[in-house]
Amino acid sequence: AGSGYRFVDGWESAREELMAIDSFDPNARWDWGDADVVADASRFIVYPWRSTIVRLPDREHFHRLRTARNRFLLDDKEQDDWSGALIGVAGLSVGSSVASVCSLTGARRFRLADPDTLGPSNLNRLLGSVCDLGESKVTLAQRRLLETDPYTEVTPFADGYTEGASEAFLGGGRTERLAVLMEEMDNLAMKVAIRLQARERRI
Repeated sequence: AGSGYRFVDGWESAREELMAIDSFDPNARWDWGDADVVADASRFIVYPWRSTIVRLPDREHFHRLRTARNRFLLDDKEQDDWSGALIGVAGLSVGSSVASVCSLTGARRFRLADPDTLGPSNLNRLLGSVCDLGESKVTLAQRRLLETDPYTEVTPFADGYTEGASEAFLGGGRTERLAVLMEEMDNLAMKVAIRLQARERRI
């Protein structure tokens, strides 16, 4: 408390939900009533921009919780493929909502590109706050993804997508290629350029 950080214990609800999920799995091997099992599976996530520390299940168990209600939409292989897919989002006004929906369905790996900061006129299409005016759109999108799933991997491109950054953003050579590209940029020339580059890379 003296640090000024707020503490949130995510296990208060996670324990019951994990027990419910495991009740359908005859191979479940965890006793979530055992404090030592919970302690071993716990991770403490620090969110400095919120002055908050959250205790959550580890990467594996948090992912099981987050995707449990997808089971009638995606089978296990589809969920694993989607969770491991590298997704690029270029343009983070409309694109920030696209990235969030991908995250909500279990995607965990992103490259995000946008050179702009949040302005009042963006609030017609970007779920944001007037408290964040002037903040980088990449930073805001990254925070939103990490607050949804702290085990998400995000590579930010705060200068936006440029042809000079095409290999780093889209992939190729020694850089992993995107599995999916979501293009939501305003710049018409860049919209054409990124689509041509993506087609060349068979994205």
